[in-house]
Amino acid sequence: MTVLAGTSYLTCGLCNNRLKVEQTGSARFTRVFASAPPPTSPPSVQDRRLQLENELLCLNTQWERKCKEWFVWARHRPTVTGGTVKVVVSLICVLNMIIFGNWIPALFAFLFGSVGAYEINCALEFVELEKEVQLRRQCINEQLFELDSSTPSSGN
Repeated sequence: MTVLAGTSYLTCGLCNNRLKVEQTGSARFTRVFASAPPPTSPPSVQDRRLQLENELLCLNTQWERKCKEWFVWARHRPTVTGGTVKVVVSLICVLNMIIFGNWIPALFAFLFGSVGAYEINCALEFVELEKEVQLRRQCINEQLFELDSSTPSSGN
């Protein structure tokens, strides 16, 4: 199951149980928050379609929210290249401090290097999460396509 970072609750598509997303260290897992009553009959094709479309809408909304969080401090997508450039510039400033004894560039180097390292970390997280979202979208779209293929069309 693919879950966006920051998601607190979700519904299982198989059993309809409400799940609480928890995290300890680097592991993310879910616990049953509220059990759903057993279904009296299997969901109709239309109900399943609505459920998948709703899931896709929620996924897109969560993704847009996450992108806005990342882009608060930058107007562009974080990149490893941009972060690496900042770290290299900060290292040049540190070398300047060591060779010439000038402490002012050292303060700049610390700040610039920290921002660069943060951007590298965000870029790696962004790419990983983007892949997860794309895979989940693809999975939902394939399920929707299967529903459309299995449903006989009305000849109007």
